[in-house]
This record gives sequence, C-alpha cells and structure tokens, in this order.
Amino acid sequence: MEDLAIKNGLVVTPSGVLMGGLTAKNGRITCVGDDASLAQAKTTVDAAGKYILPGLIDTHAHLGLNEYLGPSGAFGPEIRSESAAAAISGITTLVTTSSSSHFNPKLSRLEIQKRDKLVGAQNSFIDFKITHVMVTEGHLNEIPALFKEGCTSFKFHPSFATDWAFIYRGYQTIGSLGRQALACQHAEQAQIINMLTDRARAKGGSDLKAFFDARPPLTEAMDVAMVGLIGLDVGCTTYIVHISAKQTMDVIKFLRQMGSRVYAETCPHYLARTDDEPLGIEAKLMPPIREKSHPERLWQAVAEGTIDTIGQDSGLSDLHRDKRDRGIWDARPSWPGMGAMLPVMMTYGVHKGKISMEQLVKITSENSARAFSIYPKKGVLSPGSDADIVIVDPDLEWKLGVESLKGGMSWTPWEGIPVKGKAVKTFVRGRLVAEEGHLVSEAPRGEFIEPILLY
Repeated sequence: MEDLAIKNGLVVTPSGVLMGGLTAKNGRITCVGDDASLAQAKTTVDAAGKYILPGLIDTHAHLGLNEYLGPSGAFGPEIRSESAAAAISGITTLVTTSSSSHFNPKLSRLEIQKRDKLVGAQNSFIDFKITHVMVTEGHLNEIPALFKEGCTSFKFHPSFATDWAFIYRGYQTIGSLGRQALACQHAEQAQIINMLTDRARAKGGSDLKAFFDARPPLTEAMDVAMVGLIGLDVGCTTYIVHISAKQTMDVIKFLRQMGSRVYAETCPHYLARTDDEPLGIEAKLMPPIREKSHPERLWQAVAEGTIDTIGQDSGLSDLHRDKRDRGIWDARPSWPGMGAMLPVMMTYGVHKGKISMEQLVKITSENSARAFSIYPKKGVLSPGSDADIVIVDPDLEWKLGVESLKGGMSWTPWEGIPVKGKAVKTFVRGRLVAEEGHLVSEAPRGEFIEPILLY
C-alpha cells in the first residue's frame, strides 16, 4: 500500500495536463495517471478538480544577512520563518545565499557552507540549497572544495567584485568544474552607475525616480554581455540573476547564438510592478523597477523560453532601519515578500493568457531544478522524483500582504495587491507541510539537497 494518493485533479506533467492524480511512498512519487490506475494508500487526498503541480523552486533568496543580529545569528530564525512562508505558498525548495555572503567577507565560505547546511536542516520546513558570494581571492580558491560540499552556484556582485580580472579568474575556476557549476552574476555596470549616482546627488536628487534614473537599462545589458562573453571564453555556465530590462533579452539571445551557456532569471516584481505606480523608498531595488514596456517584454521572454527561471530575491529587512531612516542613496535595497511567486505568476501570467500552466511549471520548477542540478529529483511529477507537490486553486481571489504571506516580514511592497490563484496544500517529500494558508508541520524537516552530478 502506498503512503499517499492524490486524486481527482489536473496533474501538470512534462507531457501535458491529465485528469487524475498520483501516488507516493517513502517520500517519492510511485505513479502518475488517471484515478483508476492509482493504487490504494494510507492517506487519500481529493484535489477536487484543482491543479496538481510539482513544488515550486525559488532560485534566489537572501536569508541571514541582517547584520544587526550578528554575523551568524540571523540564518537560523530567518530560514525557519521564510521556509514556513514558502511552504504555505507552494514553494518546496529554496536557494538562498549563505548567512555571511555579504557581511564578514573575510570568513571562509567553506566553513559557512558546512555550518549553514546544519543550521538550515535544523530550521527549514522545506529543502534548500546555498549560493556563496565571491568577494576575495581566498573565496575563489575555495570554489573546488565548495563544489565537493554540494554548492553549485557562486555569485559575483558589482558591489564587491568590480575588477573584471577577478571575475575572469572566478569564471575560469568555475568553468573547470564542468557545465553544472554556475557563475551567478548580479549584472549592473558599476562605473556608469557610480557616475550617474554622483551626478544625481550633486543635483539634489533624493527620491526614488532619481535612484531609478541612476541605474538605466543599459547598465544591466552591458554587464550581461561582458560576463556572457567571459563565460563563453573560459567554458563557464553563466546564470544571470534578477533580470529587469528588455534590452537584456536581446543580449541573452545573442550570447546563446554565439554558443554561450547562459541561464536567465527574473523576479515577480519585474513582471508585475512598474515605475509609474505610486512607489516610495520601500521599492528601492537593484536593479530597479522599470517602465511598463520592460515587463511586457519580459513576459514575452518567459513565454518564448528566453527567460528560464523565477527567483524572488527576497529577504527580511526593517523598513525604518534599512530604508526610510537612511534615505534613498544609503537605504538597503530589499523586497520582502516570500510567497508572492505563485499568485503573481498566476494572476499576471496564466489568467491574462500570457503563459499556460505547463509554462508556469517549466519556469517555476523544471528549469530551476535543471539549472541547479537537482533534476529529476526535484522539479517534476514523475515516478522516482521526490513527492514535492502543491495543489493549487486557480480561481481563489485574495490579497498579498504581511498577514496573508506570513513569514517574518514586518512589511512588504506587495501589501494590498489583489491576486487570483493560491496554493491550498503543500507536500514536501510526501509529507503535508502547509494547508489553506497555514503551516501544519510540527517540526522543520527540510534537507540540504546534494546536486545530481552527471560526471
């Protein structure tokens, strides 16, 4: 007898949508098919005609970076609260930067990797992976050892690595590990941005528009072109995080035509928000929210497959400490809102006819699992895969906000945004973790996911 059966749903599989369900045993899927083909189980769930999807994968989070909680004191409580919020929203796997990736740059990334794997397993309600930000030559030297410890993603940020020789050396090392190792790039051309920022500040600019104007789309597209060509030269797979600009889509296409291995990620806020909204300093992001022609092109890129994955770039921050009290130029960029991914993609994508449910699954689950070397363990409803499952009510209307998204947020720029579509049950490895907007798991049982290496 199976442990779990989910029946009477619309199952979204790589070959299409079928009416039926699936079964699972010992945390893995054993069968996907019509209801008549499914074996009996200890627990049977009626999906009541709703969609049955593979658990979502959030490729981009920043947990444990609150410096006022100490160099390592934030990761445990933050991954606990945000993994709970993720589970409630249908996310079953989370990729986050390490607890000290930005602060304490001299700390060994290898030591942090070992520590955060343990702390994460003690506190996370969903499975997780870790990305490390490369800041020093010592970090570059640790890349092979980090890869052996299960880290496949290494991030470069212009705030820390504006030296192109440093980036080139890092990409060389990552490329030597094979195509499954990712050089993750925050793409904004720092020198031009610094010049435009100095110019805006000299003119007395102090609002969100001045900040937006100091980071034009050109600066993103330029950096993407540079790192894509470096990746092509040294044989490194490049992963561009949080793409915001329409010009970048043409650059990505060009790089792929040249033979460069490039993954493209965007975020829900770049697909759903525009700079003509009445946004305040809390909407400060790097890269910034842009005018409406950019999300229009990004949605087209999602539909055509130019954009591969969705990450939320979410982390916790204090609105006054990190934003309002510091002013636009010194405020910490952040967009708290773990859990907005599925409803935003449903509301602005599926319900507006821009993408199908199959395309939603591809960009929120399958492609992400492939990019981070955890497919087909994750990212697909198929026999042998982990039973990471979310049942989605596509017609449920509600509003995003601190109360509905849960987690450790005290504020979110998503507050009051109406959406349609919601996760109503979330299973991690066959175990019910969240239901009807509430966490039901009694204890964290998340695991660090080791990559599936093909060589």
